[in-house]
Amino acid sequence: MKHDEVITRAIAQASSNGEPNKGIGAVGATNRMAKNYWDRRLGLKEVCALLNVTVSALKVGIATGTLPDGRPCPKVVAVTGSRAIFFDGIEVKAAMHGMRVEDLVEDMKLDGLL
Repeated sequence: MKHDEVITRAIAQASSNGEPNKGIGAVGATNRMAKNYWDRRLGLKEVCALLNVTVSALKVGIATGTLPDGRPCPKVVAVTGSRAIFFDGIEVKAAMHGMRVEDLVEDMKLDGLL
């Protein structure tokens, strides 16, 4: 899969909730206001390290919705003008643990992390 195809799908994912795709300014503001690590927007390489997958595998996951090992791929929340891809930290943590996002959020609330 070509990088341009992945970027096109990532932009579609980032704007799928009806809002336009947010740029790097929105990502930076979110990261500055984050209460903990998982409230941040995480970059492509950071997510690859956390999920223990290659960049190519993560790009395939963006396109298909599933990582090669069967876990759901976290959703893209922003693609910048320079085509950097960002993910929501909670989505990444859910993918790390093989949980649904809703279940993870509920667990984090019970633990006092949210």
